Amino acid sequence: MFRAQNPGVSIGVKAKGPAGLHERIRLDLARNFRANLASEESGDPGADLTFREGNRLAVVEVKTGDPGLPLPSSTLAQMDLLTAHVRAKLAPAGVGEIMPVLVTNYFVSDADRDELEQAGIKLVHVESPASYDPKTFSQKFAQIVGLPENLIKL
Repeated sequence: MFRAQNPGVSIGVKAKGPAGLHERIRLDLARNFRANLASEESGDPGADLTFREGNRLAVVEVKTGDPGLPLPSSTLAQMDLLTAHVRAKLAPAGVGEIMPVLVTNYFVSDADRDELEQAGIKLVHVESPASYDPKTFSQKFAQIVGLPENLIKL
């Protein structure tokens, strides 16, 4: 079952007031790829979402903030720790590939892109909260992560 970071917010329950971009992304992805949503048994220590497709597990971290600011310098280390923890926990459970996925609206420099790519981290960039469209974003996410687009329900 989907684990929300904010108490009282889960699939099917609308948050009171306008949701921030971080929460909108998490809830939209959880709804649109519900069939692939992994359960809490993954033991992830803070991943926003995990999706399973066969023996592959996508571990998703959503980082949002001021798009004029650079990606926080701790992001790569955080993604590495998250991936290592999930790999250690799930390797015996039939998970062959663990794919770290970073969803962000921060400015990502070419050097940061290269560093993320070298570390095997998939990057899904969100242009801005004003231009965020759940369907377009979910399609982009599916293409990058390798989830079936035909499951997207909006």
